[in-house]
Amino acid sequence: MMFNFFDGALFDIQNNRYGYSWQPFQPCDKETERLAKRLFRHAHFKGGGKSAGKLFGAIIFGFISQGFGFFGSGLSAISRFVMGASLFSSVWTAVSMHKSKSNVQGNVSVQRFDRQQEQMTADVPVQLVYGRRLITGNQTFHQTDADAKQLHKHVVLCEGGINKIVSVTANELLVPTKASGKKNESGVVFTVRNIKYENAGIHLSGKKLTLIYGDKSKEIQLVNKSDFEGSNDKSFWEWQVSISGLISYINRLGDGWQAFPFAATSKYPGDLHNIDAGCYADFAALTMDTVTGGTSYTFHDCEPPENYDETGGYPKMAWLDMYFTVSEELNGNPSVSCLVEGLKVMDTRSGRVEYTTNPAMCLRDFLLSKRYGLGKWITSEMLDEDSFKESADYCDEIISYLDPVGVMVREKRYELNMIIDQRMSAIEWLQEILANFCGYMTFTNGKFKLHIERETPISYRFNDDNCFDLAVAPLALSETPNKYSVAIVDPRNNWKSVYCICEDYADQKERQKIITKEVQLNGCTSQYQALRLARFYRDQNLACPLQLSFKTGVEGMHLEPGDVVTISYHGVFDGLPIRIAEIKETEEGDYEISGRQYNDSLYGDELSGGIHWHNYIGAKSMVTEENEIPPKDAKNVRAHTQRRLDEDGNTKYDIHVLFDLPISTSIECGQVFYKTKAVVGTEIGVFDEGVPADEIGWSRKWKFAGESPREFILRRVMLGETYRIRVVAKNKSGTTSDLDSAPEVFVKVTPKETVPSMPYNLRYNFKREFLFMWDDVPDSDVIYYELRLNENVGSPVGLLGRTSDTSAAVHLSSRVGTVYLYAINSLKKASYPAKVKYSYPKPPAPRNITFAEIPRGVNITVEEFPQNVLGMRLYIKGTGASDALDLTTNCYVFHGKPDIYEISASYIDLIGEGFHSAEFSCVINPTFREEWIQDGTLSVKKMDSEVSSVLNSAVQSVEDIKNINTDIRDIDTSILGLKETDKQITATLEDKERNLASQIRQTADSINATVQSKEANLTKAISQVSQKADSISSTVVENKRTQDGVNGNLASQIRQTADSINATVQSKEANLTKAISQVSQKADSISSTVVENKRTQDAVNGQLANVDTQLASQIRQTADRISSVITSLNQNPSQSGYSALTQLQDGINARVVKGDVINQINMTATGTKIDGKYLHITGKTRFDNDIIASGMIKAGAISSDKIAARAITADKLNVDSLSAMSARIGVLRTKDSGARVEIRDNLILVYDENNVLRVKMGVW
Repeated sequence: MMFNFFDGALFDIQNNRYGYSWQPFQPCDKETERLAKRLFRHAHFKGGGKSAGKLFGAIIFGFISQGFGFFGSGLSAISRFVMGASLFSSVWTAVSMHKSKSNVQGNVSVQRFDRQQEQMTADVPVQLVYGRRLITGNQTFHQTDADAKQLHKHVVLCEGGINKIVSVTANELLVPTKASGKKNESGVVFTVRNIKYENAGIHLSGKKLTLIYGDKSKEIQLVNKSDFEGSNDKSFWEWQVSISGLISYINRLGDGWQAFPFAATSKYPGDLHNIDAGCYADFAALTMDTVTGGTSYTFHDCEPPENYDETGGYPKMAWLDMYFTVSEELNGNPSVSCLVEGLKVMDTRSGRVEYTTNPAMCLRDFLLSKRYGLGKWITSEMLDEDSFKESADYCDEIISYLDPVGVMVREKRYELNMIIDQRMSAIEWLQEILANFCGYMTFTNGKFKLHIERETPISYRFNDDNCFDLAVAPLALSETPNKYSVAIVDPRNNWKSVYCICEDYADQKERQKIITKEVQLNGCTSQYQALRLARFYRDQNLACPLQLSFKTGVEGMHLEPGDVVTISYHGVFDGLPIRIAEIKETEEGDYEISGRQYNDSLYGDELSGGIHWHNYIGAKSMVTEENEIPPKDAKNVRAHTQRRLDEDGNTKYDIHVLFDLPISTSIECGQVFYKTKAVVGTEIGVFDEGVPADEIGWSRKWKFAGESPREFILRRVMLGETYRIRVVAKNKSGTTSDLDSAPEVFVKVTPKETVPSMPYNLRYNFKREFLFMWDDVPDSDVIYYELRLNENVGSPVGLLGRTSDTSAAVHLSSRVGTVYLYAINSLKKASYPAKVKYSYPKPPAPRNITFAEIPRGVNITVEEFPQNVLGMRLYIKGTGASDALDLTTNCYVFHGKPDIYEISASYIDLIGEGFHSAEFSCVINPTFREEWIQDGTLSVKKMDSEVSSVLNSAVQSVEDIKNINTDIRDIDTSILGLKETDKQITATLEDKERNLASQIRQTADSINATVQSKEANLTKAISQVSQKADSISSTVVENKRTQDGVNGNLASQIRQTADSINATVQSKEANLTKAISQVSQKADSISSTVVENKRTQDAVNGQLANVDTQLASQIRQTADRISSVITSLNQNPSQSGYSALTQLQDGINARVVKGDVINQINMTATGTKIDGKYLHITGKTRFDNDIIASGMIKAGAISSDKIAARAITADKLNVDSLSAMSARIGVLRTKDSGARVEIRDNLILVYDENNVLRVKMGVW
C-alpha cells in the first residue's frame, strides 16, 4: 500500500490550480488608470515593485506568486506553503488561473465516488475518510479454491481508526458478518425521517408501506421479484420495483419527508422487512435479508491478517476479510462497497478522540497528522487552538431554512464528509477542506489561526490623521461568473454526483452572456450548504470589488489579519470597510496594511435576499472632466415587496427594486434612494410648517440605500410603511443624473395574500437537462412554485418538483406532454396554471455500422451521434453470447470466440433508448490473416535495417573519434618568442621558473590559443582553443605517470560547427587507447558512444599470449527512433556478436546476435514475435486464446473437446472421401461475408453485399 497524498508537490505554489484571478498591484492600462485617477485622485496605483520589511501577520491566500507580493522574508517554508489556502478564493476563485492539465482529481473529481468497480491492485493509495461517505474498496488479496466455487479476498477500505462501517455489499447484495453466526442477518438499506410532523411514522406489513404524517397518510404497494416476473404487462411504478426509485419517491413527497440510502442493492422493495416506528426528526431504518450460502465478511481496523506472510500487513488500515460462495448473483470478481463513518479525531473542545463531521476539527487533524497530513512540518504548538475551537462551535450552530415546499429544516451550519486520496497535492487538499465551510487561515506571531467568513465588528477606524500612501486596485468584473455550477455527492440521490446551480439571471441578461464557474466540493453532501457557499462567493465578487493597501503608525500594532477596519482618506473614501489580509512592518517602522473590501450583508444563512450597496466614495472624489454631460435618467423603475422567513421562522419583508439604465458604455450602475412617509425617532427635529404629521418623512432628505447595475433589494422594511423610491444613473466617472428629477415609485409594505397571478413566460431548454424557466410573480407572497404533469395541484402524483427559484431541472419519462406551473403563496393559495407543451423526439436509428477485423476481434463503429444524444446501446448476439453495452462513444473493440455475430445499435438520450438499427453481421475468424503475419515479418525486416545502421554507426564512430589524436599531437610544438610573417602573427609567453608557457597564433582564417605546463622536460598538461569561421574546438590533454612506471594520457575535446556539437574524452596508457567516449549532437539526432580496450592473457596455440579486446556501445536518438547497441570490435560484429534494442513509433525490437544465431523479441501494433533457437519458460504459463503450431504437437494432445467450433474448415482438409451416418453441421455458409446464404438451426438466411439480412425462412 502506498501513502502519497501530496503527489510530490508539497511546495508547488506556482502551479496551484486554484490561484486567485485578480492581480491587485499589477500595472494598469492607460484607460483604467485614467478612469481610476478621476475617481480616486488622491490615491495611487502600485506596480510590481520590491516588497521590503518584516511580516507582521498575513491572511493565508491562494495567490502567493501573483497577488499582493506578500510573504517574502520572515516566513518559514511551511508557512509560505500553507499560504495556498485562501480567504478570498480557493475553489471559489472568480476566474480560474490558466493551468496545465495534470493528474488533478482533485480535482475533486467527484466522479470517482460513482464508480461501479473496485480497484484490483495493491499499488493504489489508501483513502482517507472524514465524516460519512459511501466508498468502494481496493482488492489486495484474491484466492479461489480448486473448482473456483469459493473465493477468499481482502478489501482495503481506507485509513484505519474509523468509527464504524455500515451495510457492506457485494454486487449490490448485502453481505452478513462472519461473526454473527445467524442464518439470516439483516442489513440497513436506507433510513427515513420526517422533520415537519411530530406524529410522523412508517409502517410496513407484508408489502404494503404506509407513511403517516399529520392527518394524512400515503400508501405504497411494494413489489418483489416474483410479483414482477409473474406480471403479464409489467405495469408498475418505478418506486414499486426499485429501491433507488422508492428513495427518490419519498424525497419527492415533500411535507418534511427525507430518505437517505445506506446501500445500493439490486433487490426489490418488496423484500424489505416489516417495520412499525415513529420517525419524527429521528431516522427509522429499513432493512432486508443479507445474502446466504456462506458469503460473509469480517471487519478489521488496524489489525494484521492471518496470512501475514503471504499478503503482508495492512498497517493502520481499515479492511475487510471476505469469503464468497459462487451463485447466480455472486460470480466473477464481486465489487465491494460500504458506508463508512470515518476517522476519529481529537476534539479539543471535549478533549476526546471521537467521530465528527466538524470541518474545523477535521482540518486540525489533517494539519497535525504525520502519517497522512502536514504533521512533519506543523505541530500543535504552531496552532492557535482557541481559533479552532471558536470556528468549530460556529460550524456546529444549528441554522434553519425553508425547503422548496416551505418546510422548516434545521441542520448544522457546516459539515465535512470527505474522501482524501493521492490525486491532489497537500496544498490543494487544504484548499478543498477550507472551501467546504468558507474557511481561511491567518499566520500571526508564529501561529496559524483558523477563521470562517462571517459578519465581523469594526476593530478600528482610520482617517486622514493616521493613514497615508493609499493604493487601490479594482477587481475587473468583465469575467466575473454569473452562474456557479457546484458538483457535490448527494446521499439523498444514492450517493451520486449532482449539480447545484446558483445563477444571477439579471446579470446574464445585462451582459448578454453566461459566465459559468464550475466548482467541485469533495467534502459537501448537502445541497443547501453548497448553494449557500455559491451564493456567498457570487455576491462577494460583485459587492466587494476593491483591494487596498495603506500605511499607518502604531495604530496598526494591535490589529490582526482577518480584522475589519474602515478607512476615510482625503475624500477618496468615506468609511470604506475592508477585511485585513496582511500586516507587515516596513523598514521605516511603519505598518503596511493590505486587504479587500468588506460588506456585512453577505453573511446571512438564507439563500434569498439581496445585497446592501453602500456609497463609500467621498464627495471630493466625484470630479468630472470639463464639459462632461451627466447621464440620462433611469427608466422603467418598479418595485414590489417580497416575503421571506428568517432562521427563526419569523416573517420579514423586503422591497425588490428593478430599473432600466440608459444604453451607454459609460453607464456603470444605478443608485437607489428612498424616503419613508412617517419619520423615525432619529429624524425628529424642526418640522416644516403645514406638513401633516403622517407625511413628515416626505420632507426629509433622501437616504442612500445602495447601488447596483440592474436591481436592488431594500432589506428589513417596516410592515405598513409607505416607501418613496428614486433611482439615478451613474457613469464610470462617478457623475450621476439629477436626483430631483429622477423617476420615482411608491410602495406600501403590506402582506400580499391575494391569489397569485398566473406565472408567465414559461419555457424550456432540453439541451443538457430538462430545464424549465419562468418569470417571477410579484403580486403575491409566493413561497414556492410547483411544476406538474397534471392539474392536481398539491398531489404527489404527477409532481415534477417544487422550488422557490424561477427555474427547475426535472425528470421526464414521456417524450411528449404538457407541463403545468403553479405559484403557491403563504396561505397555500394556488394560481391558475401556466402551461407549455413540450416535445422530445426519440433518437433516430443509426443508419450504418462498419467493421474492421482485428486478431480475434473486430472494431465496431457506429455513425456519429446526432444532437441531444448522450451515448448509444450496442447489441451483440452470437453463439453463446448476448450482450447489451451502454457506451458514451460511437466506437467499440469487441473480442470474442470465432463465430458470426449480429450487431445492432440504438442511441440514448435523457429519457432513454431510441429506435433500433437493422442488424449487421460481422465475422471473427479462427485464423490469422496472412497480411498480419506478413506485417510482423516486414517489421522484423524494418528492424534489421535499423539495427544494421546503428551497428555500422558504432564502428564508424570509433574511427571518427580516433582523429582527435592528430589534433592533440599538433599542440605539442615549440612555444618560443614572437613571430610575425605576412600571413601569420604568433605571440608567446614563457615562465621558465614554473615551466609554464602560452601562445596565441592568428592567421586570416583561424585563431589558436594554447597553454602548456611541463615537468622534467615532459609535457604535463596542455590545452588549446581553436577558432575558425565554421568551427570552434577546445582540447585539454594531461599526461600522468603511474607508480608502475607506465605513462598515462587523458584528453578531452569539444568541437562545434553550425550543424553539430561533438564532445570526446579519451584515456591512453602506454600508447594504447584504453577508453574513449563521445557525445555527438545534430539538429535531428543525438548519439553517444563508449569504446574500451582490454588486454587479457589467454591461451593461444598452447601458449599464454596477450589478447586485446575492444568493446563498444552506442545510443542513437532521432525524432522517430531510439537505438542502442553493444558489440565487440575485434572482428565483424555480426561474427563477434552484439546486442541491440531498437524503439520506433510502431514497434520495439530487442535482439542478441552471434554468428548466424539470432534471438529476438519483436513487438508491433499487430502482434508480438519471439524468435530464438531455444525458448525456455520456467514458470507457469497460460494461453487465453488459440495456439497455432507448425511443428510438433504431442501425441494425444488434441482431443475433440479441445477443438473449437469451426476451427477445422474444408480448405484445411485433404481427404479422398468423407462419409458419415449423421453430422452436426452447425453453420453452413457460402461465404464468410458479403452476399451469401447461410443455413443454421431451422433457418435459411440470405444477406446482401452490405451484410444486411434480407431473407429469413424457417422456424424461429
